[in-house]
Amino acid sequence: MTRPTRNTLYRTLSTLLLITATLAWAIPTQATGADEKPTQAAPSSGTIRLRPASTYDPGTDVITLADVADLTGTYATSLSGLIIRSDVHLTSPTITLSDIRAALKSPTYIKEKQGPNTVNHALLALSGGRCTIKAAASESPSENVTNQKQAEQDRKDTRPGTDSPDRPACWLSDFNTQPGTIGATVTDTLAARLEADMNPRDVQFICDADDYNFLTQPVAGRGLEVIPLAAPMSPRVPVEINLYEGRSITESRRMTVDVAVLIDVLVLQDYIARNSELQPADVAVETKLVPPSTIPVYPVDLPYIGRQARSRLSEGQILHVNDLVDPVLVQARSQVIVRAHAGNWIVRMPALALESGRPGQLIRIRRLTDRTELMARIEPDGELVIPSSFGGLNP
Repeated sequence: MTRPTRNTLYRTLSTLLLITATLAWAIPTQATGADEKPTQAAPSSGTIRLRPASTYDPGTDVITLADVADLTGTYATSLSGLIIRSDVHLTSPTITLSDIRAALKSPTYIKEKQGPNTVNHALLALSGGRCTIKAAASESPSENVTNQKQAEQDRKDTRPGTDSPDRPACWLSDFNTQPGTIGATVTDTLAARLEADMNPRDVQFICDADDYNFLTQPVAGRGLEVIPLAAPMSPRVPVEINLYEGRSITESRRMTVDVAVLIDVLVLQDYIARNSELQPADVAVETKLVPPSTIPVYPVDLPYIGRQARSRLSEGQILHVNDLVDPVLVQARSQVIVRAHAGNWIVRMPALALESGRPGQLIRIRRLTDRTELMARIEPDGELVIPSSFGGLNP
């Protein structure tokens, strides 16, 4: 009998391995849970536990869920911006679970923390009784003083000035901290000429570098005379400064100083046509350096909504008092009611307006009874009054 060759053994072994692998693949394995579908994770739930007491910011008008309750879980945390009360200053200082349930039925959120539009109550567990809310205590006087000083310093650091080293910007408050200097007297003299109630810290002077060095010198017992050579409200003021020792002038200098005041102004945000009424979106309050002027800027606390542009106004323009006029209240050829005084009597009568006019203006009118022409002043409510200086009404 012949011995098998090496190639024959290799072929036989390969065949056996192939048969074994085929059988192993064909026979199904019975692994535990192999035919079961994977289970889905349950949605995240959460708990809302009402605190017994809580505080809120006195400057806010709303109370949110996060203000009065401890939230646990992803779903509960997503409701942190839910508004529980929107009139906190007018309602009871107590929050109950009923208030929370009512808010969950119709969810409304603050802009910073939006949540789901529909709340799944099955995923939430509520606990607690009631929460008493009160405004947070204000800062202590010492903290207020510290914060005020910090705010003053921050504003000083951000005040606009000049970038030119040849004409440095100096502030009145800077010289006020250097008593006894020439600049302290000069700036006080110029600031006193500004016909406005303003914080001296917000008055800026710009001068040449050599003049600035001169202003920082001490008076040192010498006599000092400061003579402004321009009108009080001029933005550019020539100043003559004389230093005396006894009756003799030891030094004299003339300099030109640019004056500006840092104030809040109304800045136009869009083009405004002539006779167009201003709307809230047309202006914005900004802090700017404004040179003095005989025409003052429009005060930010003075009503401007509904007033009309006297002429065309450009975007970015600072609003001045003469830029706006009151709307026309009385139209020419319209019938009006006129009030007149006859002795101790007040008489109201119909008349015909012969001219158009605004509040405070005098216009010509004609009485309907005898066609007599008179002058009448327009009141803010649209009624006309015959001033006594024009004869009033003959009894």
